Amino acid sequence: EHGTSYDNSKYDDYCIEHESDFIGLLDNLKTVKIYNFMDNLKVVESTTLEEFLEWLQYKIKFLRYLLKNSKVLERMIIRIRENVKFLDMSKTTKLELLLQLTQELLAFPRASTDVEISLI
Repeated sequence: EHGTSYDNSKYDDYCIEHESDFIGLLDNLKTVKIYNFMDNLKVVESTTLEEFLEWLQYKIKFLRYLLKNSKVLERMIIRIRENVKFLDMSKTTKLELLLQLTQELLAFPRASTDVEISLI
């Protein structure tokens, strides 16, 4: 079995340390636009769907945090980098990755009941 382990502890520590800095900003946040969401996939040497999702977890944790704490959020637009390379993944596996990511985002708890999430 091969695999790569991604240490998200530094990211988690940073978020915990600076959480109070973000809370005031999130009270007024209405639109979030994220560009080039999957911009570094080529650095991941794995080819399984599970390993890609594990690698994306630090970014996903940020999105979860925004959704959970942004009370007036209306729109979250996540734009995947154009021409993103999925290594040797088949087209079906690419679609599975995007579907699983979308399902995960839609299942997150939200502070705003009106938020619209778009993955494009």
